[in-house]
Amino acid sequence: MVDDLRIGGAQRQVAGLAGALASCGHTVVLACTEDGPAGAELAAAGVSIVVLGRHRVARLVSPMLALRIARLARVGRFDVVHAHVHAATMAAALAGRLARVPVVVTEHSMASWRGPLARAYSRPLYRRCALVLAVSE
Repeated sequence: MVDDLRIGGAQRQVAGLAGALASCGHTVVLACTEDGPAGAELAAAGVSIVVLGRHRVARLVSPMLALRIARLARVGRFDVVHAHVHAATMAAALAGRLARVPVVVTEHSMASWRGPLARAYSRPLYRRCALVLAVSE
């Protein structure tokens, strides 16, 4: 799960990881809230793309997105949900609990834009995740 498939650092990492997993024989489904240029590269690598929204969800907690991820995880019977970028990670943390699927989060930034409220809701959601990875020291 990633917020969108625009070209950016997080999206490049997601595309590389998803493509590598697919080339090893894993079934990889990438969910996003908005398709973009990285989608063509992923489709060429054998990665299925599911767009879960009509517009990009960014820097928000979206209960609707969490429900959509949970439904996708249940129907797809996934072993794990791996989320990148804030809106996707917050929704995935909620969805994992609903779908009873472990959630792995990769945090790509220090998120200096987050204020006290965002930090307050992020902490308990991250604690629900099986693993939180950081793209930094």
